[in-house]
Amino acid sequence: MPKILHVDRISLEQKELFQELLPPGYELIFRGSEEEDRRFEEELPSTLYLTVNTAPVPAELMARAKSLRFIQKLGAGYDNIDVEYATQRGIQVARTPGANSISVAELVFGLALSLYRKLPQVNAQTRSGKWNPWEYRTVSYELFGKRLGLIGLGNIGQEVAKRALAFDMEVVYYKRHLLPAEKTPGVTAVSMSELLATADIISIHIPLTPETRGLIGRDEFNAMKESAILINTSRGGIVDEEALRVA
Repeated sequence: MPKILHVDRISLEQKELFQELLPPGYELIFRGSEEEDRRFEEELPSTLYLTVNTAPVPAELMARAKSLRFIQKLGAGYDNIDVEYATQRGIQVARTPGANSISVAELVFGLALSLYRKLPQVNAQTRSGKWNPWEYRTVSYELFGKRLGLIGLGNIGQEVAKRALAFDMEVVYYKRHLLPAEKTPGVTAVSMSELLATADIISIHIPLTPETRGLIGRDEFNAMKESAILINTSRGGIVDEEALRVA
């Protein structure tokens, strides 16, 4: 029976969903418990297939999987997989672009509303036994009428744009490889400099590549409005963490 090994440790609910979707005649092996980890290591040398979410798949792991032929990334980005080594070995790597686009788009607005409404601060204050609803009232904001700047307008960026328009927000975006005829209803393409200088909320939706690593650094933070908020539901490395700390 062909065996598929899943590299990440996942919840019981996720395991049950995987089993429901598994094609007949295949066995799915997870990591998690001591017994599951032992089974994973035993089957790794002979497996043909790996599936992975965000766990690292380095050359060292693939080298131990001597029969490996295919890796399925359950997500859009390849940055947790050593694609160069996989290519050298002739191992095919596939991804699922757009699979989590709605989930991530909804998260963007959960984070934006949390920041605008100061929910973490209010929650902490309430849990400490205090109740001063006016303390944060003057620094809470509505999404209505705000300018949302999207860095990237792929599957996720487009879903974010749709929801932003429903909030009556103005939506602009920057896309490095913009085609002259490319149009998205209700959304305006702008330069990176204009986006940084004018957006109330900046949301990042691009892959992590050598070109995008550290894309948001000291100069970019300095160019933003003092009241701007930055949301990164993409990859952490796109934002220079030291520059973020200073900002």
